[in-house]
Amino acid sequence: MITFKMTGEKNLLKRFKGLEEKVERRIGKAGVRAGGNKLARIIRKDVPVSNDGNDIVLKKSIGVAGVKGRKNANKIMVQVGVKGPARRYAHLVEFGRQGTSYPARRIFTNAATNNTGQVFEAVKARLQSEFAKL
Repeated sequence: MITFKMTGEKNLLKRFKGLEEKVERRIGKAGVRAGGNKLARIIRKDVPVSNDGNDIVLKKSIGVAGVKGRKNANKIMVQVGVKGPARRYAHLVEFGRQGTSYPARRIFTNAATNNTGQVFEAVKARLQSEFAKL
């Protein structure tokens, strides 16, 4: 059985009871990925674009990937992060560099902490649409 930690959505969680594990996992993955995609869009929107073009590469390289857990962990996780060549300098954009004129921007951190409601609503909407398909 898959455990969801969502507060305030008891009627949505009740719909998982009695489903096959394969169907539970499919619906859960769709919901969690929808939340990850929403967070990635928010982060991409917040990346400032400068004249040197590096930030455009960073903006395009923000994406969502599934994370494999242990077989019996019954967790569905996604990771929102940076892929490609922008991985080499994404940490400098996020945390800055001490002793230089490159300040910390905290784009990822602020997006994750300030937009949890929007991400949760995206997960909830996707779960509802997946249940409607059944």
